[in-house]
Amino acid sequence: MKEVTIYTDGGCRGNGNEQAVGGYGCVLIYKDKIKEVKRDLKVQQIILWSLQLL
Repeated sequence: MKEVTIYTDGGCRGNGNEQAVGGYGCVLIYKDKIKEVKRDLKVQQIILWSLQLL
């Protein structure tokens, strides 16, 4: 069985207002390979729990 280690985090600023911004990222580690994934979100009415669901 292959083992991949995953670290994730996300957050937002301005929760609930029209100019809220947020983002999330994760790091995947498999043997000696590392992959980073990140995304900025700039959408209206962004709320913290919506980032936690992604």
